[in-house]
Amino acid sequence: MENFKIFVIVFVILSVFYFTESVPLCKLYLGNETNPEKAVYSTSEVLEIKNYNLTLLHVKGTSMLPTIQDNSQCLCVKKKNYMVGDIISFMLGYNGENLGIIHRINSINGDIITTKGDNNNFTDPSIPKSNVICSVPYVPRYMVLIR
Repeated sequence: MENFKIFVIVFVILSVFYFTESVPLCKLYLGNETNPEKAVYSTSEVLEIKNYNLTLLHVKGTSMLPTIQDNSQCLCVKKKNYMVGDIISFMLGYNGENLGIIHRINSINGDIITTKGDNNNFTDPSIPKSNVICSVPYVPRYMVLIR
């Protein structure tokens, strides 16, 4: 009986830490390709982040696993200052195309930013800060799960 009590106490403590851990403000999009514009965030959820320039990003790919799932939608806000560890959306020129990428800032050296996908084993080419579009804010996990 004593072991069960200890198990329950440890389980509750770990659950509290798990559900209050900060995670990116993203939700898995369960729509289909015939209706890709359907948002998973309600208008009231979008308006909860007030006085910011918001962007809704549709994430494709697995480079940010397990942090952000393929086919998720993330709210993204413009910031004045970005820090190492922030998840950002930025433009990257590749083979003559401008690609929108969502990766984590790995380093900042003056006006040059280096990023890396959480699931990648390589860093991206460095970009100027002017290529950054926005940053995915972090919220407690329970806020994303409840909604």
